[in-house]
Amino acid sequence: MVGAAEENHNTEPELHILVLDQDSVICDLISYNLENEGCAVTVCADAMSALELNLTSFSLIISETGPIGSIDGKDFVTKIKTNPETAALPVIFCSNADSEDDIIDGFNVGADDYILKPFSLREMIARIKAVIRRHRMVRGREAMSAGVEVTLSVIRFDNLVIDIAGHSVCIDGENVNFSRTEFQLLSLFARNPGKLFSRSEIMGSLRPERDAGSARMIDVTISRLRKKMAGYASMLVSKSGQGYGLIINQ
Repeated sequence: MVGAAEENHNTEPELHILVLDQDSVICDLISYNLENEGCAVTVCADAMSALELNLTSFSLIISETGPIGSIDGKDFVTKIKTNPETAALPVIFCSNADSEDDIIDGFNVGADDYILKPFSLREMIARIKAVIRRHRMVRGREAMSAGVEVTLSVIRFDNLVIDIAGHSVCIDGENVNFSRTEFQLLSLFARNPGKLFSRSEIMGSLRPERDAGSARMIDVTISRLRKKMAGYASMLVSKSGQGYGLIINQ
C-alpha cells in the first residue's frame, strides 16, 4: 500500500487523480479500478501533506469529508478552493457521512459531486467521468472565449506553450527556463486569461514559495516574466488598483 503521498506511474496517463482517505482498503479499491481505466493515481493519508503536493498537476481529487490526518476533507477542500491557482480543480467527496446536512455542506465548500460509502464501483467510475467531462467543457468554453487552447495539462496560445505537468515553457519552438515561482505565476495567469489578480491573491497562491512573500518580490517576478516571454510580453499586464494578469485579446 502506498504511504502518505506516493505516486503510481502509468505510461503518460491522460488523467492523474489524487485520492485522500485514511482507509487503506478504500484507497486500494479506488486506485486499482482507476488504474484499470488508464488513470495515474496518487494516494495520500494526510491532508496537510497533500497541500504540499503540486495540486495543479491533478485532473481530479477524490476525498473523504472526515479527518485525513490533522485536518478533515472539508477543510482541505476549503483551502484549495480559496487558492486562485487550485480553485477550479474538480473535487468529489466520497464519505459515509450520509445526512442531508453533510451532503449539502460538502457541496457548499466546493465539491462537484458527493458519493456515499459503500459505493458501486461502476457508478463511481461513471460519476468521475461525468465530473471530468463537465470540467473540460467549462474550461474549454472559457479558453475559446479568450483564444487559448487548453487541455488537462497544456495551455497553448499560438507559439506559447505551457506544459503544466512537465513544468516547462516553450516559446516559438524554444524551451525557456523559468524559476518555480515564475512558472507558478505564469500558470496561474494562463489558466485564467483575462482575469486580474491582486497582490494578496497572488501571494496566497504562491504561499509555499518563500521568495514570493512580498509585494515588491511579485513586481520583480512579473518583470522577469516579461523579459523571458519575448514577443508575448505585452499580454502580461498590470493595471493600477486592479492587479496583474494575462490579457490575450488587446
